[in-house]
Amino acid sequence: MSAYHRIGRPKEDADVKWWRQWLVTIIFGLWNEKKEMLAKQGWLPRPISQQEILKEVNRRIYMMKKENLWNHKVHEHNWVERRVNELCEEEFGPTTDEGVLKIVRTSDNCYIPNPELFQ
Repeated sequence: MSAYHRIGRPKEDADVKWWRQWLVTIIFGLWNEKKEMLAKQGWLPRPISQQEILKEVNRRIYMMKKENLWNHKVHEHNWVERRVNELCEEEFGPTTDEGVLKIVRTSDNCYIPNPELFQ
């Protein structure tokens, strides 16, 4: 018998939806920051890696906890990774009122705000 145990998808509750929207906010923030920094060097914008997203999640949780502003469950690394991946899925990803996904995957574990939002 394998030691591997597959954990099912969590129920679609307020916590999961909050996390997805918060991750969208983080990706947009990282994208804008990175885009401005690279533009100063004359470079084009680059996607945000999942590693960058997770690092920012941890930084923000730490900062908010320190100020007693964090009132959400802290999930394990793999749980947060799965929510990031779901942002690009039609079934789960936050969308605009017109049904456009807010985040798209550009390659394995790299994400950007959906270019359709800026047209």
